[in-house]
Amino acid sequence: MQRADDLSGWLYARMEYVAADPVARIAVLMDCKKDAWRVIRTDEDYLAWLDLLVNQGYYQLYLGNILQSIQCYEQAYSFYKQVLPDPYDVEDHILKPLGNNYTRLGDYESALYIQEQMLSLALHKKDNSLIAAAYANMAVLRRSQGEWINATALAKLGLQYAGDKAPVRGLLLNTLADLATARGSYDSARQLNIAAIKLLRSTNPDVAYWLESAYVQAGQLAAATDNNRAAIQQYQLALQVIEHHFKGGRQRETANVYVLMGRALLEQNKPELAEQQYLQALKILLPRYRNTTQLPLEHWLYGEYILQDALEGLARTYHLLGNSQRALSVIDLCFAAAAKLRNEFAGMDSRRLQQQENRRRVELAMRIAYSLYKTSGQILYANRMLQYAEQGKAQWLLEEIRRNVGYAAMHDKDSLFHRMQQLEQAIAYSKREALNNADIISSMEYEMSGLQRKLQQRYPALLQSNRVTSTQLNDLPENTEVITCFAGEKQWFLLEADRQGVKVIRIIDSITDLQAQCRYFVQHYFKEGPGAMINDPHTYYKDAYKLYTTLLKNKQWQPTRQYLFLTDDVLGYVPFDALVTDSLYRADIGAWPFLVKQASISYAYSLLSWQQLRKRKDTGTKSFTGFFITHDSSSRAIPAVVEEQRQLKEIISGKYKENKAATLQSLEQALQQTGVLHISTHAGLYGVHHEPVLELTDGNFALSSLTARLHAPQLVVLSACRTADGWLMQGEGVQSLSWGFAAAGIPGVVAGLWNVNDAGAATFMPHFYANLREGQEVGMALHTAKIQWLQQQTSPVLQLPYYWSGWVYMGIPQTISLTAPTPVYWWIAGGAVVLLLIFFLFYSYKK
Repeated sequence: MQRADDLSGWLYARMEYVAADPVARIAVLMDCKKDAWRVIRTDEDYLAWLDLLVNQGYYQLYLGNILQSIQCYEQAYSFYKQVLPDPYDVEDHILKPLGNNYTRLGDYESALYIQEQMLSLALHKKDNSLIAAAYANMAVLRRSQGEWINATALAKLGLQYAGDKAPVRGLLLNTLADLATARGSYDSARQLNIAAIKLLRSTNPDVAYWLESAYVQAGQLAAATDNNRAAIQQYQLALQVIEHHFKGGRQRETANVYVLMGRALLEQNKPELAEQQYLQALKILLPRYRNTTQLPLEHWLYGEYILQDALEGLARTYHLLGNSQRALSVIDLCFAAAAKLRNEFAGMDSRRLQQQENRRRVELAMRIAYSLYKTSGQILYANRMLQYAEQGKAQWLLEEIRRNVGYAAMHDKDSLFHRMQQLEQAIAYSKREALNNADIISSMEYEMSGLQRKLQQRYPALLQSNRVTSTQLNDLPENTEVITCFAGEKQWFLLEADRQGVKVIRIIDSITDLQAQCRYFVQHYFKEGPGAMINDPHTYYKDAYKLYTTLLKNKQWQPTRQYLFLTDDVLGYVPFDALVTDSLYRADIGAWPFLVKQASISYAYSLLSWQQLRKRKDTGTKSFTGFFITHDSSSRAIPAVVEEQRQLKEIISGKYKENKAATLQSLEQALQQTGVLHISTHAGLYGVHHEPVLELTDGNFALSSLTARLHAPQLVVLSACRTADGWLMQGEGVQSLSWGFAAAGIPGVVAGLWNVNDAGAATFMPHFYANLREGQEVGMALHTAKIQWLQQQTSPVLQLPYYWSGWVYMGIPQTISLTAPTPVYWWIAGGAVVLLLIFFLFYSYKK
C-alpha cells in the first residue's frame, strides 16, 4: 500500500488488524501517525484519519484508559470540525461516546457542552428523535448536578419532540420519574415509571438499556418508600434484561444493580446477604479481584463512582457485622478510589459536587473509628478521626492553593497557562456581569477543561492527591493546639489535638438544634447590629454561655498556647472570642469572662490547607501599602477612614493610596510588590452569583482576579465590612474574601465577620499594627488588640463584643517586619545639617 501511496487503505488495514486483538495490538493503532509516510491529502485520507481517531478513542475505552479515550475523541471532534466530511455520523461516532466518557468521570460541565453540540446538530438536521435524546441526556446531567428544576424543564422539552410511541419517550418519562422521586412525589414518580416501562419493553438492544434503567428506577422508588423487598424484585428484573440482551456486556450497569441490591438488603438488616452483593459488584469492577476473603489491593482501584459506592456499602456491612477494623480498611480503599476520580475531573463544579458526596463517607469513617477508639482505647483511632475529618474539609481550597502556587511557578514559561488564565477571567467576568452569553461561557469552560488536562499531563505535580493518609500533627508549632469540627448529617464531631495527637473527642447528636442556635446567635446579636445585646445584655450572656457549653464545656485553656480553630458548617460564622466561659452573670461588662481573655484564637479552613500555606516561602518583602477610600460618592469625608489612615501613618512607613489613587491598577501592582496590604474600603457581594468584591475608585476588584501570582503579600488586612462573611458551601466553609485570598496562596488574612463599626475600626487597627511592629505574631497581635480595646474603653456599651470580636485572623503563625516612619524632627534636623554643610562649603569657597 505504501508503494501504491494508498494511505487510506493502509489506515483501514491497521484498524482491522487491531480489531482482531485490541489488547495486544493497541500500540499499532496509536503509532499510525508516527509510522505514516506522508501527510493526508485526499478526501479518502481525511475520512480514514477521522475513523482512525475514533477507533483510537473506542479501543482506549475498551482497555479502560478513559483519559486517553477522551483525548482521542477530543482530537477526533477537533479534526471533524476542521474537515467537516459529508456525510458523517458525528453524533453516534464522536459526540455520544465523548459525552458518555465525561459523564463516567463526573465531568458534567464538559458532558453538558457536548450534549449542547449534539442538540445544535440535531436541531439543524430537524431530527426529532435525536433532539429528544439530547434533551434527555442534558436532563440527566442537570439532575446529577442537583439542578432539579432545570432538569425537569429539559425533560419536558424533550417530550415535545418525542413521538407517542417512540422509545426515547420512555427514556424521558423515566427521567421525570427519577426527578419526582428525588422531590418526594412518589405517586407521580410511580405513574411515570410504569408508563416508561410499558413503552420500553422491546427487543431492541438500545431500548433494552433504557428498559434496564427503568427497572432500576422502579427499584429505587420502592426503596425510597421503604419497600425494600419490592426494590430487590425490580433490581432482579434489571439484571435479567442485561443478561438477556447484552450477554456479558454492560458490566458497569450490572455492578451498579448489585450495589443497589446490597443497599436494600442492609435496610432489611441482612448484612450477610448484602456482603455477597457488594463483593459480586467488586469482582465485576475489579477483574483481578477473586479471593474475596482478602481485600482488593489499592493499585487495582481507579476513578469510578460505582466502585466507591460498592466499597462504601461493604464498609457499612462489615461495621454492622461487628468487624469494624475491616470496615475501616475498606473505607480507606473507598477514599483512595475517590482521590483517583477527583484527579480526573477537569471542572471545578464537578469537584465541589464530589466533595459534598464524599462527606457522607467521612461521617461513616469517623463513626467506625470512634467505635474502635471506645472499645480499644487506642489513640491511633482518635488520630484517624482527625485524618478523616480533613478528608471532608476544604479540598477545593487545598487544590486552589496548590494550583495557584504551581501555575505561578510556570507563569513566564508556558503559553497554556496564559490561555487558562485568560479563560478563567473571561468566564468570571461574564458570570459576574450576568451577561446573556451562556453558549460562549459553555464553550470557554469546555476549552478550559481541555487545557487543564493538558497542563496536568505536562506537569504531573499538579495531580498531587488530596487523599489524607496522615495529619502530620508533628509539624504543628510546639505551642499550638488544634480544635477541629466536622459537621455530619447525623452527628457533629469536635476534636482537640496537639503535636502528640488527639486529646479530646466531643460528639454532638442534637445537630438541628445546634445549627439553629448558631444561626440565631450570629444573626440576632451581630448581623442585625448591636441593638439586641445593648438592650438585653443578660440574655446575650446566657445565650453566649449556652453555646460555649454546647461546644466546649469543661475545656481547660492555657495562656501560653495558640489555638487554631478549624470550623465547619455554621460554626464558620461564630465569633468564638465573644463567648463567655462562666455561668455567673455580672452587670459589669468589663468583668465578663469572654473567651478572648483566656485564649488566643486564629482560624483556618482545614489543617492541610493551613500547612500548605506554611510551605509558601516568605518573599522577604517588608513594605506596607494601604488603600483608603476616605470620601463617599458625594465627595463627603468619611471621618473614621480619615482617622484610621492618619493614625496608621504615624505607626507604619509605607505607600498610602487614597481615593483617586486607590485604583484597580494600583491594587494589582501592590499585590505583586508589597508585603502587607491594607484595604479600607467598602466590600460586598456582586452579581447574580454573589461574588465577593472590594470597591475601589474605578471599579470592583473581584476574587476571580486573584490567580497564580509569582508574588503575593504575606498579610492582607481587610478593614471593611463582612469581608470574612459570605455564603456557606458544604465541605468548603464560608466563601468569603478571606477564602479567596487564601486560595491565591496568601498566608494570612485579617477580616471582619459583620458590618464592623467604622469608628471602632479606626481605633482598633492602630493597636493591631503597633503590636505587629513590636514583633508579635499576627494572631497574637490581633488578640492583644482586642484585650487592649476591652481595657481602654470607658463606655460599657463599647465593651460589648459586637464592637471588637468581629475581626478574625485566618492564616498561619507569622511575624511581619514593619518599619516605623521617620519622625518629623529627624527631617528637620537633617535639613538643618544639610543647610549648615552648604553654608560651610560656601564660606570655604569664598575664603
